[in-house]
Amino acid sequence: YGTAVTEDFQGVCESVSGMNLDKFFQQWIYGEYYPQYEYSWSSAAEGNQYHISLNIDQTQTNSGLFWMPIDVFVQTATGDTTFVVWDSLQTQQFDLFVNDEPASVQLDTDKWILRDVTEVTSALANAMNSSINRDFRIIGAYPNPFNPVVTMEFFLDERSPVSVEVYDNLGRRVAKLAEHRIYNSGIQRIKWNAEQQASGIYYIAIKKENAHKLVKVLLVK
Repeated sequence: YGTAVTEDFQGVCESVSGMNLDKFFQQWIYGEYYPQYEYSWSSAAEGNQYHISLNIDQTQTNSGLFWMPIDVFVQTATGDTTFVVWDSLQTQQFDLFVNDEPASVQLDTDKWILRDVTEVTSALANAMNSSINRDFRIIGAYPNPFNPVVTMEFFLDERSPVSVEVYDNLGRRVAKLAEHRIYNSGIQRIKWNAEQQASGIYYIAIKKENAHKLVKVLLVK
């Protein structure tokens, strides 16, 4: 028979859910605005499954970053699957696996989150990822975001010449890390020191014969 304040409400929510909800309340109750998500994805066969590489960017400029679980809805010819990813960074990459080739990937289809969502298809990414070679794939880049050195990992199933270049968000080449360098089969690594570059989004392009792969990284200084 008294008056409950926000802290009391948070306490009840934490008691029922068993979760620490400090971040949620700071962002959604005491903070302002809401997240704006831009995402892109690509897929490749990997064994008897398909590997989905999902990139999510938070692009809002009138608030900080949001720490949120996001439903990821994947459609395939044999059935649909919903994954939950925990997004908390300005740029974040997630690896998902399904049993059939994905036809579409959508975020938060049930609109659990107050948000804006845009699927981004980069012209540069389309051009670089247009060729399919199942024996050549990107494993990932780490750390991501990075400052100033990022390590890129990729897989080859045979000894091959490989070129590695870096492009900025406008499609301009800013670095050439390898040119027809011979790499052995297996997992390979190459580093990029971006000390001379400004903060922002960059694309590392790996080229092998007629196959091209691209990964997005974020430099934060």
